[in-house]
Amino acid sequence: MELETVVRFIALALVAGLGLLFFGLARNITSYLSLRFTAQEIEIAKETTMMVVSTLKQSPLYENLNPEKKKELAVIWLVEQFHNYGLTFSVEDIDKLIEEAVSIIKEAHND
Repeated sequence: MELETVVRFIALALVAGLGLLFFGLARNITSYLSLRFTAQEIEIAKETTMMVVSTLKQSPLYENLNPEKKKELAVIWLVEQFHNYGLTFSVEDIDKLIEEAVSIIKEAHND
């Protein structure tokens, strides 16, 4: 992946993240994604996203990174993983998946 492509993904993720914060669209994206993807593809995307977000949160290798950098890494890793599965999600879709995973993890730690 070229640096310019990575920078574009990151910039789009940041813009999408601000949009999600403003409109509050991060919760329960299954119905949103079901317009374009099968249930199996959505499940793969959610499980993969949860794995990536959990790794970035729990691994000591990434504990010194700020949240923005962790999100950048998550977007990059997810684009690559989805490509390996033959899936193409937009940066906006990936951002929503990340926000949902973060929310689920936070809720689990608050219980």
